[in-house]
Amino acid sequence: MDEVVVGIDIGGTVTKFGLVTKTGKVVLLDRMPTTGFDGFNDYFKTLVHKISVMTGKMSDRVTGIGIGAPMGNFLEGSIDMATNLGWGKKIMVARTFSEFFNKPAFLTNDATAAAIGEKTGGVAKNMDDWNGPWLWYLCEWHGFAWKTWLRGRAGSCYCRPKRKKVQLWQAGMS
Repeated sequence: MDEVVVGIDIGGTVTKFGLVTKTGKVVLLDRMPTTGFDGFNDYFKTLVHKISVMTGKMSDRVTGIGIGAPMGNFLEGSIDMATNLGWGKKIMVARTFSEFFNKPAFLTNDATAAAIGEKTGGVAKNMDDWNGPWLWYLCEWHGFAWKTWLRGRAGSCYCRPKRKKVQLWQAGMS
């Protein structure tokens, strides 16, 4: 079997995880609840046990871990104030996974991960520019996040309610 990465999608109610090849082929896939745990540490212990069972004898073929999560901060590898998860202000997720598995781990915002997935293997695979509003990737969970693809680069914008106001900020081109 080829080298694989562990892909983790931390959702507000369900976490999906699996093994994926470099060409995007999903080798194994599983899921578990995100809620119902006594904080992040309890959730983490359950998830890493399931991932360890999944990788089994092919753990030497795992080259890294990619994580998409609400309020994912790719610069720090953390989940920052994701109120829908209830885990606290800042959880250093990428470092925690990297230290446990002794593999590189990267975390990004779930909307970014979804948009990159569409660009690399989904409906936007052959598009150079997402230049119409109907081609923007819009996510609505604990606010709004949308992605656009222009000149080979992804752009981001987020809108999150805060104290009856709406904050808009441009994350720039990644």
